[in-house]
Amino acid sequence: MLTHVAAVVVHHRSYESVGGVVDALLAQGVLGQNIIVVDNSEEPERQVALRAVINAGVTLNFTPNNGYAAAVNHAILHFSGRPEAPEYLLVSTHETKPGQDAVAHLYQALDQNPQAAVAGPTLISGIEEKYVWSTGGYIDRLTGVPAHYDHRSPLEILENYSAPTPREWLDGAFLMYRWQEICERKVPENYFLYMEETDLHLTLGKAGLGVLWVPAAKVWQESGGIPAYYFARNIRLLLREHSDMTRAKIVPPLMVARKVVADLARRRGFSMAREYMRGLAAPLPASSWKLEGRGQAYVINPLGAALLHYENELSSVLRETGHKVSSMRLLEPSASGKHRVRWLFNYLSVLIRMRFSMRANNSRTIILWPVLGYLDVAIVGLLGLRNVSVVLHDPVPLVRSVGYSDQARRFAAFFRKNVRIIAHSRTAREAIDGADLNFMVDVLPHPILDTAPENHAGRLAKPIVRVLGQYKADRDIEALRALVDDLSETATFEVHGRGWPAISGWKVVEGFVDEARLDELLAESSAVLIPYKRFFQSGIAVRALEAGTPFVGPKDSVLAEMVGKDSALLVDADSRSSWKLATEFAISEGHKEARRAAQCWRETNIREWSNWMR
Repeated sequence: MLTHVAAVVVHHRSYESVGGVVDALLAQGVLGQNIIVVDNSEEPERQVALRAVINAGVTLNFTPNNGYAAAVNHAILHFSGRPEAPEYLLVSTHETKPGQDAVAHLYQALDQNPQAAVAGPTLISGIEEKYVWSTGGYIDRLTGVPAHYDHRSPLEILENYSAPTPREWLDGAFLMYRWQEICERKVPENYFLYMEETDLHLTLGKAGLGVLWVPAAKVWQESGGIPAYYFARNIRLLLREHSDMTRAKIVPPLMVARKVVADLARRRGFSMAREYMRGLAAPLPASSWKLEGRGQAYVINPLGAALLHYENELSSVLRETGHKVSSMRLLEPSASGKHRVRWLFNYLSVLIRMRFSMRANNSRTIILWPVLGYLDVAIVGLLGLRNVSVVLHDPVPLVRSVGYSDQARRFAAFFRKNVRIIAHSRTAREAIDGADLNFMVDVLPHPILDTAPENHAGRLAKPIVRVLGQYKADRDIEALRALVDDLSETATFEVHGRGWPAISGWKVVEGFVDEARLDELLAESSAVLIPYKRFFQSGIAVRALEAGTPFVGPKDSVLAEMVGKDSALLVDADSRSSWKLATEFAISEGHKEARRAAQCWRETNIREWSNWMR
């Protein structure tokens, strides 16, 4: 089984063939949970029929028709949200038929060639008489225009090839990418249809990465060629991105003229001439973004164990905005076994090294946790670091912490113009601003991974309502006692975490909950309660949405921003009946609400963090 390979099938109104493509990928060893079909047909009346022909274990997403690249990038976002990313991403269109072991041959080619970023098969076409459609492509040295090797050659020419062979570009019908490279670059969406993969592969080549044609992998595809409008328009776009200005102006009209003459020679008349001319005259979109131009985010995580998931959430969101992300992770004393002083020394050493390697103006550094509270702001200011922001999760900590006294806050305020603070709720910003010290505070949504594939198998027959996390004084114990009195016959109630007292009607499981166990508990839960009287954010609420599990919590909190202030999952904290009604709703209908909210919160993240990075 190809457990490290994820796959996306881009589907547009080819209902008769797409099910067969999915079945072929499954037969070649790609796991069902690692396949997503992105449908951009924009035909809602046929969605039920489409679901019926797609294997039940495969994810099916419906998106607007923003083109081939947008569908692939949607899949990248989907798989980026998983706790463990794949190693390779297979991209297929809806009309391909992979030959025996085609996927395995591509996998082996990339596995044995570490410098290669993408591998593609021999593409074969034809119905009654099959022929070679492409063995990869090259760029014509005179015109700068892409062309195929061996286009429309007989199949016998394949006998001359065996080993993977470098190419300048490959057709997008069926490709396998190394995950790290496709995740960082993505497919340029300006083309809409055709030549976007050529652009990407030329970019990979300029970065010193290989593009491999794999002769042993054979895939049949049906293709009618490139439409006239996109031929003319996209040649202009490709030459603008990868050639000089002279070619970009002169070559497209010449190529169109040659096409029109060829049509006349074949007695097709001028039927396509208008579409060619429209493509020549169409305004081109703004220049395709390049990763280098978008800048970079440098993430410093002083709590490498406790905040690893948060780091992954933030990195996933930032990469989706088109930025490259680099991380520096330090393990806290409880995870490393080293003395607290050593941990603090290592953290300060990282900041000092930054002082002598100042980053470019289009980059940002984000410190995920203030080791010394507000004093981190002062330290960053004293070192003269630029474009640095500190995430302040708990402006007024619920447990005793260093660096949050009035004296520390006032000292840090002397450096407020040098450092920005990131808060994840308006309530947190109000707490930071409470002393009128005028810190520069940016309110940004708590990052979230893409929602996991829906899986009802993990949930038990009798609903389980859980509270997850450490006990703190602001936990609403009375609400928990009242709730179990009202719903003891309906569900099982459990608390998992450290320091909790006994609660009548609740099973309290004492102890630290590690990441793997937390994922299991979330996946099995029918609802997760957030029983706080006061809090600034909730990582557990975000984790619940990632798992597709509904949470129930106070309406007067950041939770309202995540699910909408009118959501039935929110409660009036002082109302016993409100907790009961919200929990009943979560158990019966909350999973749809959770998945809707997760998608909206992810989109909000990408929009807000993208604006902030710019």
